[in-house]
Amino acid sequence: MESNLFGVFEILKDINKFKEAFIDEYGNIAWDRDKNVDSNIYWNNRIYLCRDAVYLDSILESK
Repeated sequence: MESNLFGVFEILKDINKFKEAFIDEYGNIAWDRDKNVDSNIYWNNRIYLCRDAVYLDSILESK
């Protein structure tokens, strides 16, 4: 996965930051760049993967 982490997602190469993932209020997979900053006030503190994009790019696995 590390080779896919570039641009705004480069910060997620730090495994400890990657582990801080959560589901935001809109259902997206998200990370706060600085967890001491309120992302509801400072919009550019949060990076996320849009839930719709994740769904569209998903692949059904058979059992």
